[in-house]
Amino acid sequence: MTRGEMTAWVAVPAVMWAVRRRVGPAALRFYDSIRGRPCPR
Repeated sequence: MTRGEMTAWVAVPAVMWAVRRRVGPAALRFYDSIRGRPCPR
């Protein structure tokens, strides 16, 4: 595994977690409305 891959493995979930924490329920409702089903939490 390269350094870039390791960075991605750490950064991607961290960013997604931070975004989810920040926008929270509004984003989940938006996601649900697009997909037509509940977002896996």
